[in-house]
Amino acid sequence: MKIKKGKYFPYGIHVKGMKELCNERAIEKMPAPSKVYISTSQHIGAPATPIVEVGEKVKKGGLIAKESGPISANVFSSVSGTVTSIEDIVNGLGQKQKYIVIENDNLDEQVYFDKIEEITPQAIIDRVRLAGIVGLGGAGFPTAVKLSPKSQLDILVINGAECEPYLNCDYRLMIERTEEIYKGIKLAAKALNVTDIKIGIESNKPLAIEAFNKYQDVEVIELKKQYPMGSEKHLIYCCTGRKVPVAKMPFDVGVCVLNIKTVLAIKLGSLTSI
Repeated sequence: MKIKKGKYFPYGIHVKGMKELCNERAIEKMPAPSKVYISTSQHIGAPATPIVEVGEKVKKGGLIAKESGPISANVFSSVSGTVTSIEDIVNGLGQKQKYIVIENDNLDEQVYFDKIEEITPQAIIDRVRLAGIVGLGGAGFPTAVKLSPKSQLDILVINGAECEPYLNCDYRLMIERTEEIYKGIKLAAKALNVTDIKIGIESNKPLAIEAFNKYQDVEVIELKKQYPMGSEKHLIYCCTGRKVPVAKMPFDVGVCVLNIKTVLAIKLGSLTSI
Protein backbone atom coordinates (compact mmCIF):
# COMPACT_ATOMS: atom_id res chain seq x y z
CA MET A 1 0.00 0.00 0.00
CA LYS A 2 1.26 3.47 -0.84
CA ILE A 3 2.41 5.44 2.20
CA LYS A 4 0.31 8.56 2.75
CA LYS A 5 1.70 11.83 4.06
CA GLY A 6 -0.09 13.11 7.15
CA LYS A 7 -1.52 16.60 7.48
CA TYR A 8 0.48 19.34 9.17
CA PHE A 9 -0.63 21.22 12.27
CA PRO A 10 0.79 24.68 13.10
CA TYR A 11 2.48 25.90 16.27
CA GLY A 12 4.11 22.60 17.25
CA ILE A 13 7.66 22.66 18.57
CA HIS A 14 10.67 20.98 17.04
CA VAL A 15 12.82 19.75 19.90
CA LYS A 16 15.88 17.59 19.32
CA GLY A 17 14.71 13.99 19.27
CA MET A 18 17.89 12.49 20.74
CA LYS A 19 16.62 9.14 19.41
CA GLU A 20 20.05 8.08 18.19
CA LEU A 21 21.16 7.35 21.76
CA CYS A 22 19.33 4.01 21.76
CA ASN A 23 17.14 3.64 18.66
CA GLU A 24 19.40 0.89 17.31
CA ARG A 25 19.51 -1.03 20.61
CA ALA A 26 17.29 -4.09 20.90
CA ILE A 27 14.87 -4.35 23.80
CA GLU A 28 16.42 -6.06 26.82
CA LYS A 29 14.63 -7.91 29.61
CA MET A 30 15.51 -6.62 33.06
CA PRO A 31 15.73 -9.03 36.02
CA ALA A 32 12.78 -8.92 38.45
CA PRO A 33 13.47 -7.18 41.80
CA SER A 34 13.44 -8.99 45.13
CA LYS A 35 10.33 -7.08 46.20
CA VAL A 36 7.63 -5.32 44.19
CA TYR A 37 5.19 -2.59 45.22
CA ILE A 38 2.11 -2.84 42.99
CA SER A 39 -0.34 0.06 43.03
CA THR A 40 -4.05 -0.72 42.94
CA SER A 41 -4.56 2.49 40.95
CA GLN A 42 -2.67 2.05 37.69
CA HIS A 43 -5.45 3.56 35.59
CA ILE A 44 -7.89 6.44 35.31
CA GLY A 45 -10.96 5.76 37.43
CA ALA A 46 -11.67 3.94 40.66
CA PRO A 47 -8.79 2.04 42.32
CA ALA A 48 -8.97 -1.74 42.16
CA THR A 49 -9.90 -3.61 45.34
CA PRO A 50 -7.27 -6.00 46.76
CA ILE A 51 -8.44 -9.64 46.78
CA VAL A 52 -5.31 -11.10 48.41
CA GLU A 53 -4.24 -11.12 52.06
CA VAL A 54 -0.92 -10.70 53.83
CA GLY A 55 0.91 -14.04 53.86
CA GLU A 56 -0.87 -15.32 50.76
CA LYS A 57 1.16 -16.97 48.00
CA VAL A 58 0.63 -15.53 44.52
CA LYS A 59 1.82 -16.41 41.04
CA LYS A 60 3.05 -14.21 38.24
CA GLY A 61 0.03 -13.14 36.21
CA GLY A 62 -2.34 -13.89 39.08
CA LEU A 63 -5.18 -11.47 39.86
CA ILE A 64 -4.42 -9.54 43.07
CA ALA A 65 -6.85 -6.59 42.86
CA LYS A 66 -10.25 -6.52 41.17
CA GLU A 67 -11.83 -3.63 39.25
CA SER A 68 -14.27 -1.68 41.44
CA GLY A 69 -16.51 0.04 38.92
CA PRO A 70 -17.25 0.67 35.23
CA ILE A 71 -14.14 2.88 34.94
CA SER A 72 -11.55 0.72 36.71
CA ALA A 73 -9.16 -2.12 35.87
CA ASN A 74 -7.95 -5.42 37.28
CA VAL A 75 -4.39 -5.56 38.62
CA PHE A 76 -2.09 -8.59 38.43
CA SER A 77 1.12 -9.70 40.11
CA SER A 78 4.33 -9.26 38.13
CA VAL A 79 6.20 -11.90 40.15
CA SER A 80 5.52 -15.10 42.07
CA GLY A 81 5.97 -14.89 45.81
CA THR A 82 4.33 -13.91 49.10
CA VAL A 83 2.23 -10.86 49.93
CA THR A 84 4.07 -9.16 52.80
CA SER A 85 1.85 -6.11 53.26
CA ILE A 86 -1.01 -4.05 51.85
CA GLU A 87 -0.40 -0.42 52.70
CA ASP A 88 -0.95 3.20 51.73
CA ILE A 89 2.13 4.74 50.14
CA VAL A 90 2.66 8.23 48.69
CA ASN A 91 3.56 7.94 45.00
CA GLY A 92 5.85 10.14 42.92
CA LEU A 93 3.03 12.65 42.34
CA GLY A 94 2.48 13.11 46.06
CA GLN A 95 -0.75 11.09 46.04
CA LYS A 96 -1.49 8.42 48.63
CA GLN A 97 -2.40 5.11 47.01
CA LYS A 98 -2.89 1.55 48.21
CA TYR A 99 -0.05 -0.80 47.27
CA ILE A 100 0.25 -4.56 47.45
CA VAL A 101 3.79 -5.51 48.44
CA ILE A 102 5.04 -8.91 47.24
CA GLU A 103 8.35 -10.58 48.07
CA ASN A 104 9.69 -12.36 45.00
CA ASP A 105 10.42 -16.07 45.55
CA ASN A 106 12.30 -16.21 42.21
CA LEU A 107 10.40 -19.38 41.22
CA ASP A 108 8.69 -17.48 38.39
CA GLU A 109 5.56 -19.63 38.67
CA GLN A 110 3.00 -18.21 36.26
CA VAL A 111 -0.67 -18.53 35.40
CA TYR A 112 -2.22 -17.79 32.00
CA PHE A 113 -5.60 -17.01 30.54
CA ASP A 114 -7.24 -19.64 28.37
CA LYS A 115 -7.29 -18.98 24.65
CA ILE A 116 -10.38 -17.34 23.23
CA GLU A 117 -12.06 -20.15 21.33
CA GLU A 118 -14.62 -18.08 19.42
CA ILE A 119 -13.22 -14.68 18.53
CA THR A 120 -16.27 -12.43 18.57
CA PRO A 121 -16.25 -8.66 19.23
CA GLN A 122 -17.78 -9.18 22.68
CA ALA A 123 -15.33 -11.97 23.55
CA ILE A 124 -12.43 -9.64 22.73
CA ILE A 125 -13.89 -6.83 24.86
CA ASP A 126 -14.54 -9.21 27.75
CA ARG A 127 -10.95 -10.49 27.62
CA VAL A 128 -9.52 -6.96 27.49
CA ARG A 129 -11.58 -6.09 30.57
CA LEU A 130 -10.57 -9.28 32.40
CA ALA A 131 -6.89 -8.68 31.59
CA GLY A 132 -7.03 -5.17 33.04
CA ILE A 133 -5.65 -3.61 29.87
CA VAL A 134 -5.49 0.18 29.92
CA GLY A 135 -4.12 2.80 27.57
CA LEU A 136 -0.35 2.37 27.69
CA GLY A 137 0.48 5.63 25.94
CA GLY A 138 0.24 7.37 29.31
CA ALA A 139 -3.47 8.04 29.87
CA GLY A 140 -4.29 4.73 31.56
CA PHE A 141 -7.92 4.76 30.41
CA PRO A 142 -9.50 1.27 30.61
CA THR A 143 -9.33 -0.10 27.05
CA ALA A 144 -12.51 -2.19 27.32
CA VAL A 145 -14.46 1.06 27.70
CA LYS A 146 -12.79 2.49 24.59
CA LEU A 147 -13.73 -0.64 22.66
CA SER A 148 -17.40 -0.24 23.71
CA PRO A 149 -18.46 3.13 22.24
CA LYS A 150 -22.14 4.07 22.40
CA SER A 151 -22.15 4.98 18.71
CA GLN A 152 -20.60 3.21 15.73
CA LEU A 153 -17.10 4.40 14.80
CA ASP A 154 -15.57 4.12 11.35
CA ILE A 155 -11.82 4.70 11.85
CA LEU A 156 -9.23 3.11 14.14
CA VAL A 157 -6.04 5.17 14.49
CA ILE A 158 -2.93 3.52 15.94
CA ASN A 159 -0.53 5.91 17.65
CA GLY A 160 3.04 5.13 16.60
CA ALA A 161 4.23 8.73 16.80
CA GLU A 162 6.30 8.67 20.02
CA CYS A 163 7.23 12.33 19.65
CA GLU A 164 8.91 12.83 23.03
CA PRO A 165 12.72 13.22 23.09
CA TYR A 166 14.80 10.15 23.96
CA LEU A 167 11.92 7.66 23.87
CA ASN A 168 12.32 4.65 21.56
CA CYS A 169 10.27 1.92 23.23
CA ASP A 170 7.34 2.05 20.79
CA TYR A 171 9.77 2.30 17.87
CA ARG A 172 11.66 -0.80 18.94
CA LEU A 173 8.41 -2.69 19.52
CA MET A 174 7.21 -1.79 16.02
CA ILE A 175 10.41 -3.24 14.59
CA GLU A 176 10.84 -6.27 16.82
CA ARG A 177 7.23 -7.35 17.39
CA THR A 178 5.53 -6.16 14.22
CA GLU A 179 3.37 -9.23 13.64
CA GLU A 180 2.04 -9.37 17.21
CA ILE A 181 1.19 -5.66 17.10
CA TYR A 182 -0.58 -6.16 13.76
CA LYS A 183 -2.64 -9.00 15.23
CA GLY A 184 -3.54 -6.83 18.22
CA ILE A 185 -4.64 -4.10 15.82
CA LYS A 186 -6.88 -6.55 13.98
CA LEU A 187 -8.43 -7.76 17.25
CA ALA A 188 -9.18 -4.16 18.27
CA ALA A 189 -10.66 -3.42 14.84
CA LYS A 190 -12.86 -6.51 15.09
CA ALA A 191 -14.08 -5.47 18.53
CA LEU A 192 -14.98 -2.04 17.13
CA ASN A 193 -16.41 -3.40 13.86
CA VAL A 194 -14.09 -1.05 11.96
CA THR A 195 -12.29 -1.75 8.67
CA ASP A 196 -10.58 1.62 8.10
CA ILE A 197 -7.30 1.30 10.04
CA LYS A 198 -4.56 3.91 10.01
CA ILE A 199 -1.23 3.87 11.81
CA GLY A 200 0.55 7.18 12.28
CA ILE A 201 4.35 6.95 12.37
CA GLU A 202 6.75 9.90 12.33
CA SER A 203 9.23 10.23 9.47
CA ASN A 204 12.20 9.64 11.80
CA LYS A 205 11.11 6.00 12.21
CA PRO A 206 11.76 4.61 8.70
CA LEU A 207 12.14 0.97 9.75
CA ALA A 208 8.77 1.05 11.50
CA ILE A 209 7.13 2.63 8.45
CA GLU A 210 8.63 -0.09 6.29
CA ALA A 211 7.56 -2.83 8.71
CA PHE A 212 3.86 -1.89 8.64
CA ASN A 213 3.66 -0.91 4.99
CA LYS A 214 3.57 -4.62 4.06
CA TYR A 215 0.03 -4.98 5.44
CA GLN A 216 -2.56 -4.17 2.80
CA ASP A 217 -5.38 -3.56 5.29
CA VAL A 218 -3.50 -1.00 7.42
CA GLU A 219 -2.79 2.44 5.96
CA VAL A 220 0.54 3.90 7.05
CA ILE A 221 0.45 7.67 7.57
CA GLU A 222 3.92 9.21 7.56
CA LEU A 223 3.86 12.09 10.03
CA LYS A 224 6.05 15.14 10.37
CA LYS A 225 8.57 14.96 13.21
CA GLN A 226 6.89 17.44 15.50
CA TYR A 227 5.83 17.75 19.15
CA PRO A 228 3.11 17.03 20.33
CA MET A 229 2.34 14.73 17.39
CA GLY A 230 1.45 11.89 19.80
CA SER A 231 -1.34 13.98 21.32
CA GLU A 232 -4.65 12.29 20.51
CA LYS A 233 -6.43 15.24 18.88
CA HIS A 234 -3.38 16.30 16.86
CA LEU A 235 -2.86 12.72 15.69
CA ILE A 236 -6.48 12.34 14.61
CA TYR A 237 -6.29 15.51 12.53
CA CYS A 238 -2.99 14.56 10.90
CA CYS A 239 -4.16 11.02 10.08
CA THR A 240 -7.79 11.63 9.13
CA GLY A 241 -8.32 15.36 8.60
CA ARG A 242 -11.04 15.32 11.26
CA LYS A 243 -11.01 17.91 14.04
CA VAL A 244 -12.16 16.97 17.55
CA PRO A 245 -14.05 20.01 18.95
CA VAL A 246 -13.27 21.49 22.35
CA ALA A 247 -14.80 19.42 25.20
CA LYS A 248 -15.46 16.55 22.79
CA MET A 249 -13.85 13.12 22.53
CA PRO A 250 -12.47 11.11 19.57
CA PHE A 251 -15.61 8.96 19.41
CA ASP A 252 -17.60 12.16 18.73
CA VAL A 253 -15.91 12.26 15.31
CA GLY A 254 -16.09 8.49 14.74
CA VAL A 255 -12.51 7.65 15.75
CA CYS A 256 -10.81 5.41 18.30
CA VAL A 257 -7.11 5.91 19.06
CA LEU A 258 -4.97 3.16 20.57
CA ASN A 259 -1.26 3.15 21.40
CA ILE A 260 1.24 0.63 20.03
CA LYS A 261 1.82 -0.95 23.46
CA THR A 262 -1.93 -1.15 24.07
CA VAL A 263 -2.68 -3.19 20.94
CA LEU A 264 0.31 -5.43 21.71
CA ALA A 265 -1.20 -6.01 25.16
CA ILE A 266 -4.53 -6.88 23.52
CA LYS A 267 -2.80 -9.58 21.47
CA LEU A 268 -0.81 -10.94 24.43
CA GLY A 269 -3.86 -10.86 26.71
CA SER A 270 -6.07 -12.67 24.23
CA LEU A 271 -3.67 -15.60 23.69
CA THR A 272 -5.55 -16.45 20.51
CA SER A 273 -4.16 -18.50 17.67
CA ILE A 274 -4.52 -15.70 15.12
